Amino acid sequence: MILGDLSDTKRVEALHPLLGKLFSYIKEHDFLSDSIGRIELDGDRVFINNDYPILRSQSEQVIEVHRRYLDVHVPLDAPEIVGWKPLCDLKEVQQAYSEEKDCAFYSDRPSTYFTVYPGQFLIVFPEDGHAPIIGEGRLRKICAKIKLWSGIDWESINIFIRIIYKGKYIYDNTLNFVTTRFRVLFVVYGYFYKLSFITLQGFPTAMQLAGIDLVTTLPAPIV
Repeated sequence: MILGDLSDTKRVEALHPLLGKLFSYIKEHDFLSDSIGRIELDGDRVFINNDYPILRSQSEQVIEVHRRYLDVHVPLDAPEIVGWKPLCDLKEVQQAYSEEKDCAFYSDRPSTYFTVYPGQFLIVFPEDGHAPIIGEGRLRKICAKIKLWSGIDWESINIFIRIIYKGKYIYDNTLNFVTTRFRVLFVVYGYFYKLSFITLQGFPTAMQLAGIDLVTTLPAPIV
């Protein structure tokens, strides 16, 4: 979970290649003048829900979690109270995970509450159980969704390796790497750094840790 100010998003934009696009759009648009509804920036990979929900009390609101998307919450016209508890501590399932809705609900009580103010943003990852829209009255807000990398994009990895080694190493059509070194590298890297929840922007660091020198800057990954 990340709480920050919209005037200072550069560092967090490096966490996902589509965060920069999203924050640029948010900063350039007046959502209070827009109609309520969904705004698609890149199909189902990046979209924004411009909403006007009724706020709930702390006792009424339940905790939700997602798997395939990260949330970016931005209150527009009033503060929003949000509850938080890590997914690993959630025990009381109220509604099991729905693949279609990418959501599960828990009746556990949050371990902490905090306030997000207009001009700030809150990024919520799959590990973050969160209970948003807490307060009184109604609130204009946006909740953006960015699709997380759901698996290994072997074609992107092949491109990266060919760039690094200038075409020296490639893999065959059966998607097996010519060298065991690369196969081990990605298995280990994916296990310890939760490959399904990240992008390949961490790939250069992994290569350096493996003792492989980079000779060029890698392009943004295909997600």
